[in-house]
Amino acid sequence: ALGLLFLDEEATFWYMVAIIEKLVPTGYYGPGLLGAQADQAVLQEVLASQLPDLNEHFTGFGIEIKLVSFNWFLTLFIDAMPTECALRIMDVFLNEGHKFMHRVAIGILKMYKDKFLSMHDPITMFQFLKALTHHTYNVEELFTVAFDSQFPSRGHLSSRHSHHLNHLKQEWQERKKEEHVHKEAPMQVLAPPLPPQTQCAFAPERRTKESFQSSQWDRSLK
Repeated sequence: ALGLLFLDEEATFWYMVAIIEKLVPTGYYGPGLLGAQADQAVLQEVLASQLPDLNEHFTGFGIEIKLVSFNWFLTLFIDAMPTECALRIMDVFLNEGHKFMHRVAIGILKMYKDKFLSMHDPITMFQFLKALTHHTYNVEELFTVAFDSQFPSRGHLSSRHSHHLNHLKQEWQERKKEEHVHKEAPMQVLAPPLPPQTQCAFAPERRTKESFQSSQWDRSLK
Protein backbone atom coordinates (compact mmCIF):
# COMPACT_ATOMS: atom_id res chain seq x y z
CA ALA A 1 0.00 0.00 0.00
CA LEU A 2 2.88 2.35 0.78
CA GLY A 3 4.46 1.69 -2.61
CA LEU A 4 1.23 2.55 -4.41
CA LEU A 5 1.44 6.08 -3.01
CA PHE A 6 4.45 6.73 -5.23
CA LEU A 7 4.57 3.96 -7.87
CA ASP A 8 2.26 2.34 -10.39
CA GLU A 9 1.05 -1.22 -9.86
CA GLU A 10 3.80 -2.96 -11.84
CA ALA A 11 6.59 -0.95 -10.22
CA THR A 12 5.07 -1.65 -6.79
CA PHE A 13 5.06 -5.38 -7.55
CA TRP A 14 8.78 -5.39 -8.42
CA TYR A 15 9.46 -3.15 -5.43
CA MET A 16 7.96 -5.87 -3.19
CA VAL A 17 9.90 -8.60 -5.02
CA ALA A 18 13.15 -6.73 -4.41
CA ILE A 19 12.40 -6.40 -0.69
CA ILE A 20 11.44 -10.06 -0.22
CA GLU A 21 14.15 -11.63 -2.40
CA LYS A 22 17.06 -9.19 -2.03
CA LEU A 23 16.81 -6.96 1.03
CA VAL A 24 15.46 -9.07 3.89
CA PRO A 25 17.23 -12.25 5.09
CA THR A 26 16.44 -15.72 3.75
CA GLY A 27 13.08 -17.21 4.67
CA TYR A 28 11.72 -14.00 6.16
CA TYR A 29 8.21 -14.45 4.82
CA GLY A 30 8.44 -18.20 4.19
CA PRO A 31 6.63 -21.05 5.97
CA GLY A 32 6.59 -20.51 9.70
CA LEU A 33 8.21 -17.07 9.26
CA LEU A 34 11.44 -18.75 10.34
CA GLY A 35 13.61 -16.01 8.87
CA ALA A 36 11.75 -13.35 10.82
CA GLN A 37 11.98 -15.43 14.01
CA ALA A 38 15.73 -15.83 13.53
CA ASP A 39 16.04 -12.07 13.14
CA GLN A 40 14.48 -11.59 16.57
CA ALA A 41 17.14 -13.83 18.09
CA VAL A 42 19.77 -11.65 16.41
CA LEU A 43 18.11 -8.50 17.76
CA GLN A 44 18.21 -9.96 21.27
CA GLU A 45 21.96 -10.51 20.93
CA VAL A 46 22.48 -6.98 19.61
CA LEU A 47 20.45 -5.55 22.49
CA ALA A 48 22.58 -7.48 24.99
CA SER A 49 25.78 -6.10 23.46
CA GLN A 50 24.64 -2.52 22.77
CA LEU A 51 22.41 -1.87 25.80
CA PRO A 52 23.39 -4.45 28.45
CA ASP A 53 21.81 -2.53 31.33
CA LEU A 54 18.46 -2.28 29.54
CA ASN A 55 18.63 -5.92 28.46
CA GLU A 56 19.26 -6.96 32.07
CA HIS A 57 16.36 -4.78 33.21
CA PHE A 58 14.01 -6.39 30.68
CA THR A 59 15.19 -9.89 31.63
CA GLY A 60 14.71 -9.22 35.32
CA PHE A 61 11.06 -8.32 34.77
CA GLY A 62 10.38 -11.04 32.19
CA ILE A 63 9.95 -8.61 29.28
CA GLU A 64 10.52 -10.23 25.88
CA ILE A 65 10.96 -7.52 23.28
CA LYS A 66 10.30 -9.95 20.42
CA LEU A 67 6.61 -9.94 21.38
CA VAL A 68 6.56 -6.34 20.11
CA SER A 69 9.60 -6.02 17.83
CA PHE A 70 8.53 -9.01 15.70
CA ASN A 71 5.83 -6.84 14.15
CA TRP A 72 8.27 -3.93 13.77
CA PHE A 73 10.55 -6.04 11.58
CA LEU A 74 7.84 -7.97 9.77
CA THR A 75 6.22 -4.73 8.52
CA LEU A 76 9.55 -2.85 8.23
CA PHE A 77 8.19 -0.34 10.79
CA ILE A 78 5.48 0.82 8.37
CA ASP A 79 2.73 -0.39 10.67
CA ALA A 80 4.49 0.81 13.84
CA MET A 81 5.65 4.36 13.16
CA PRO A 82 3.94 7.62 12.15
CA THR A 83 3.80 7.94 8.37
CA GLU A 84 6.59 10.52 8.04
CA CYS A 85 8.98 8.43 10.13
CA ALA A 86 8.00 5.24 8.31
CA LEU A 87 8.76 6.83 4.93
CA ARG A 88 12.19 8.04 6.08
CA ILE A 89 13.01 4.63 7.54
CA MET A 90 11.98 2.91 4.31
CA ASP A 91 14.10 5.32 2.29
CA VAL A 92 17.24 4.53 4.31
CA PHE A 93 16.37 0.82 4.39
CA LEU A 94 16.32 0.66 0.58
CA ASN A 95 19.78 2.26 0.56
CA GLU A 96 21.44 0.64 3.59
CA GLY A 97 19.79 -2.77 3.64
CA HIS A 98 18.36 -4.85 6.42
CA LYS A 99 21.04 -3.95 8.96
CA PHE A 100 19.31 -0.60 9.28
CA MET A 101 16.24 -2.28 10.80
CA HIS A 102 18.38 -3.37 13.73
CA ARG A 103 19.82 0.13 14.03
CA VAL A 104 16.32 1.61 14.18
CA ALA A 105 15.12 -0.89 16.79
CA ILE A 106 18.15 -0.30 19.03
CA GLY A 107 17.88 3.46 18.43
CA ILE A 108 14.26 3.48 19.62
CA LEU A 109 15.10 1.50 22.75
CA LYS A 110 18.10 3.75 23.41
CA MET A 111 15.95 6.89 23.14
CA TYR A 112 13.64 5.59 25.86
CA LYS A 113 16.21 3.69 27.91
CA ASP A 114 16.10 6.01 30.94
CA LYS A 115 12.31 5.86 30.94
CA PHE A 116 12.38 2.06 30.92
CA LEU A 117 15.00 1.89 33.68
CA SER A 118 12.80 4.06 35.89
CA MET A 119 9.92 1.56 35.59
CA HIS A 120 9.54 -1.36 37.95
CA ASP A 121 6.17 -2.74 36.93
CA PRO A 122 6.29 -5.27 34.06
CA ILE A 123 2.74 -4.51 32.87
CA THR A 124 3.43 -0.77 32.64
CA MET A 125 6.75 -1.48 30.97
CA PHE A 126 5.23 -3.76 28.35
CA GLN A 127 2.39 -1.35 27.58
CA PHE A 128 4.92 1.45 27.12
CA LEU A 129 7.01 -0.77 24.82
CA LYS A 130 3.96 -1.49 22.66
CA ALA A 131 2.99 2.18 22.34
CA LEU A 132 6.30 4.02 22.10
CA THR A 133 6.86 3.71 18.32
CA HIS A 134 3.47 5.27 17.57
CA HIS A 135 4.55 8.38 19.48
CA THR A 136 8.04 8.68 18.01
CA TYR A 137 7.83 11.65 15.65
CA ASN A 138 11.36 13.08 15.76
CA VAL A 139 12.98 10.99 13.05
CA GLU A 140 16.14 13.15 13.02
CA GLU A 141 16.77 12.39 16.69
CA LEU A 142 16.10 8.73 16.04
CA PHE A 143 18.63 8.57 13.21
CA THR A 144 21.22 10.46 15.27
CA VAL A 145 20.86 7.99 18.14
CA ALA A 146 20.79 5.01 15.77
CA PHE A 147 24.12 5.98 14.16
CA ASP A 148 25.99 7.39 17.16
CA SER A 149 27.88 4.21 18.12
CA GLN A 150 29.72 1.24 16.69
CA PHE A 151 27.40 -1.45 15.39
CA PRO A 152 27.92 -5.10 14.39
CA SER A 153 28.88 -5.53 10.75
CA ARG A 154 26.52 -6.86 8.09
CA GLY A 155 28.63 -9.99 7.88
CA HIS A 156 28.30 -10.64 11.60
CA LEU A 157 24.53 -10.07 11.59
CA SER A 158 24.14 -12.32 8.55
CA SER A 159 26.22 -15.06 10.17
CA ARG A 160 24.21 -14.95 13.39
CA HIS A 161 20.97 -14.98 11.40
CA SER A 162 22.07 -18.09 9.51
CA HIS A 163 22.99 -19.78 12.79
CA HIS A 164 19.59 -19.15 14.36
CA LEU A 165 17.75 -19.96 11.13
CA ASN A 166 19.41 -23.39 10.87
CA HIS A 167 18.46 -24.12 14.47
CA LEU A 168 14.84 -23.11 13.86
CA LYS A 169 14.69 -25.23 10.68
CA GLN A 170 15.82 -28.30 12.63
CA GLU A 171 13.13 -27.70 15.25
CA TRP A 172 10.55 -27.17 12.49
CA GLN A 173 11.47 -30.44 10.77
CA GLU A 174 11.34 -32.35 14.06
CA ARG A 175 7.86 -30.99 14.79
CA LYS A 176 6.71 -31.98 11.29
CA LYS A 177 8.01 -35.52 11.79
CA GLU A 178 6.21 -35.80 15.13
CA GLU A 179 2.97 -34.53 13.58
CA HIS A 180 3.32 -37.05 10.74
CA VAL A 181 3.85 -39.91 13.20
CA HIS A 182 0.78 -38.88 15.20
CA LYS A 183 -1.33 -38.74 12.04
CA GLU A 184 -0.18 -42.17 10.84
CA ALA A 185 -0.62 -43.91 14.19
CA PRO A 186 -4.02 -45.70 14.47
CA MET A 187 -6.31 -44.40 17.13
CA GLN A 188 -6.92 -46.91 19.90
CA VAL A 189 -9.76 -46.28 22.28
CA LEU A 190 -9.37 -48.50 25.31
CA ALA A 191 -12.28 -48.72 27.73
CA PRO A 192 -11.28 -48.90 31.39
CA PRO A 193 -11.74 -52.36 32.96
CA LEU A 194 -14.95 -52.85 34.89
CA PRO A 195 -14.70 -53.50 38.64
CA PRO A 196 -15.11 -57.17 39.63
CA GLN A 197 -18.61 -56.78 41.04
CA THR A 198 -19.76 -55.02 37.89
CA GLN A 199 -18.31 -57.75 35.74
CA CYS A 200 -20.29 -60.32 37.79
CA ALA A 201 -23.47 -58.31 37.51
CA PHE A 202 -23.26 -58.16 33.73
CA ALA A 203 -21.81 -61.62 33.16
CA PRO A 204 -24.20 -63.93 31.24
CA GLU A 205 -25.81 -66.68 33.31
CA ARG A 206 -24.02 -70.01 32.91
CA ARG A 207 -26.54 -72.81 32.61
CA THR A 208 -25.44 -76.37 33.31
CA LYS A 209 -27.06 -79.43 31.79
CA GLU A 210 -28.82 -80.19 35.08
CA SER A 211 -30.27 -76.70 35.41
CA PHE A 212 -31.52 -76.83 31.81
CA GLN A 213 -33.28 -80.18 32.43
CA SER A 214 -34.74 -78.84 35.67
CA SER A 215 -36.25 -75.85 33.91
CA GLN A 216 -37.69 -78.15 31.24
CA TRP A 217 -39.32 -80.32 33.97
CA ASP A 218 -40.81 -77.25 35.71
CA ARG A 219 -42.45 -76.08 32.46
CA SER A 220 -43.88 -79.54 31.82
CA LEU A 221 -45.56 -79.57 35.24
CA LYS A 222 -47.27 -76.30 34.48
